[in-house]
Amino acid sequence: MPGSAVVRDWGPTQDNSRSFARWPADDHKFVKADSSLIGAHKVVSTYAPEISFTLAKDFMAPITSRTATLPSGASRLSWTGIPGATAWLAFLTGGKQGPNGDASGDVVMWTSSADKQFGGGLMDWITPEQAASLVKSGTLMAPTSTSCVIPAEVVAAFPDFRLGTLTAFGPQESFAYPPRPADTKVVWKPEWTARIRHRSTTNWMQAQGMEMGGVGASAREEGQDGVQQPECKPKKKGLGGMLGGLGGMMGAGNKGC
Repeated sequence: MPGSAVVRDWGPTQDNSRSFARWPADDHKFVKADSSLIGAHKVVSTYAPEISFTLAKDFMAPITSRTATLPSGASRLSWTGIPGATAWLAFLTGGKQGPNGDASGDVVMWTSSADKQFGGGLMDWITPEQAASLVKSGTLMAPTSTSCVIPAEVVAAFPDFRLGTLTAFGPQESFAYPPRPADTKVVWKPEWTARIRHRSTTNWMQAQGMEMGGVGASAREEGQDGVQQPECKPKKKGLGGMLGGLGGMMGAGNKGC
């Protein structure tokens, strides 16, 4: 499958950093809906220097979206613009249901990318500079975009179920201590660096006899999921299990059940 040109910006992970830590972790201490990022932050641990910075950017607003069938058979995806968005990406996957509720035929994936980019860094947080470059190349939609059309051929290819994701990439704030010297000839040895990136994501699902659309997800900073995850349950056979698997594949960073 094409779509690996957008390089993923790998940061610290549990595999490459002995001192890796994550918050919120798997301890059910989620950020509340009325929480704010603006103001002073401090990170204290027993194995790293104390990190302090002050943020001016808050969580991005949730996305409100809807779909509508056009006379041509195509589908229009529209949404309300949100402050701070630097680019947009829509992703859709679906297929046909077999007689026993299993997949029948091909699984079809569609993206709003004009140059057929599907994965890689598009599934992560993207810097504003990278977003501007990807908008120019047609990989991402412009920050002023409020709709896109899913072709009729794509809609016809998955009549029984479809899963969609719409992502707004957002701003970034970067910090370091000590700050980088203005004189590039001076050797710079920072004790720590920090970067805070933003995005907001919404997911929707349509299947025979059911539809969930325009579920807005609260924005979260880098390293967190866009929404509070439901308790994972064992996958069911047939359409339920297939939708669960596809949901994890297209979750754009969220944990799949």
